[in-house]
Amino acid sequence: LFVNVGCVPSKFLLRAAELYWQAQHHGFAGIPTWAGPVDLRALVAQKRELVANLRKEKYEDLVAYYGWDVLHGVATFEDAGTLRVNGTVLTAGAYLIATGASPAAPPIPGLAEAGYLTSTSALELDEVPESLAVIGANAIGLELGQYFRHLGSRVVLLELLPRVAPFEEPEVSQALTEALAREGMEIVPAAQITRVAAQPNGRKVVQATVEGQTRRWEVTHILVATGRRPNTAGLGLDRAGIATDRRGAVVVDDTLRTTNPRVWAAGDVTPAPQFVYVAAYEGTLAA
Repeated sequence: LFVNVGCVPSKFLLRAAELYWQAQHHGFAGIPTWAGPVDLRALVAQKRELVANLRKEKYEDLVAYYGWDVLHGVATFEDAGTLRVNGTVLTAGAYLIATGASPAAPPIPGLAEAGYLTSTSALELDEVPESLAVIGANAIGLELGQYFRHLGSRVVLLELLPRVAPFEEPEVSQALTEALAREGMEIVPAAQITRVAAQPNGRKVVQATVEGQTRRWEVTHILVATGRRPNTAGLGLDRAGIATDRRGAVVVDDTLRTTNPRVWAAGDVTPAPQFVYVAAYEGTLAA
């Protein structure tokens, strides 16, 4: 995740967008600058090349070095000690589940029908959105909202809780609100989104209740950044005697062992904080 669709591609694109913005808003007298239209297709192609090179260097080459066998396909437990990958049946003394997590969307009426971006698909857009509504103003929503604002999109941030970055200190939320507002982003806290509707012209209308009033925003794109859900569906965990919590995360003990004594789990698929450093550390512990 870190290399493929996480920190590496996002920070690459964030830095590029920041430079583009600074070229037009540096604030120094006597230093004229000019920035032409963004060729997002070319920028994303460069990002993909970077990701491919790092993936080969940091992972694929190591697999060959250690002599590991890699099977590509869908894995599912047949029972407590047997795994099937497509048509291949595998048995092992121990198993490690490290399937990560995927973006999760809230059950907002009309959202699925209207269509939306996630933190993964947003990094693959090859055209800059004219306008964007970001649902969720924690770390991912904030950085991707600013990314598109820096590229020229009109952006509105909609947060259910009373402030952006709601799990940080209030001073942090205030500083972020002021900084993003200076860059022209509309920030709407305490926004209870009630419905989303696709329009005949291809746009989307987001409706929310804010301080008892109904408000609407018409945008070309919607980005959902409301958290991630562990990738456990379809793994056959029940057949293997592996328990999950209400979010679908694999339940583990202090040694990262699951309720099946032959199976361990690490990273975002567990209830642990979803950070690459936590996942890497857990992977080392489990191994």
